[in-house]
Amino acid sequence: MKIKLIIFTFAALFIFIGSASKSFAQQEVPIAGGYMQADVKHKDVIAAAGFAATTQGKKQKSAIKVVSIKTAKTQIVAGINYQVCMEISAKKKSAKTAAKQFVTAVVYRNLQNKYSLTSWTAVAENSTCESN
Repeated sequence: MKIKLIIFTFAALFIFIGSASKSFAQQEVPIAGGYMQADVKHKDVIAAAGFAATTQGKKQKSAIKVVSIKTAKTQIVAGINYQVCMEISAKKKSAKTAAKQFVTAVVYRNLQNKYSLTSWTAVAENSTCESN
C-alpha cells in the first residue's frame, strides 16, 4: 500500500512539473535590446508610420499616405526604434493614380522625441509583412 502511494505521489509530481515547464516554455521571453511586438493602433506607432511616409514622400517627390499598418515592433535603445510594416499609397505628381505597395520602415525616436527615418524597404504583401 505504501509503495502504491509513493508511486502515485511521484507520478502526480512528475505530471505537475512537466505541465509547469511546458507552460513556461511557451511564454515569449523578451530579449534585452531585441524587438518586441507592438500594438498597430498605438499612437506612437501611428506617429512613427506617418513620419516615415512623409519623410520618404519628400525624398521620392511623391505623396505617400499610410493605408494600414500590418505589424509593428519596438526596440528600446537610447530612444526607441519602431519597425513598422504597412500598406502605403504613393502618387507621383505626374501620375493620375496612386500605386499601393507594402513597405517596412524603421523609425528612430531619440530621447528628445525627434524622429528620423532609418530605413524604408519594399516588401511582398504576404511574406515579410505578415511574419514581422
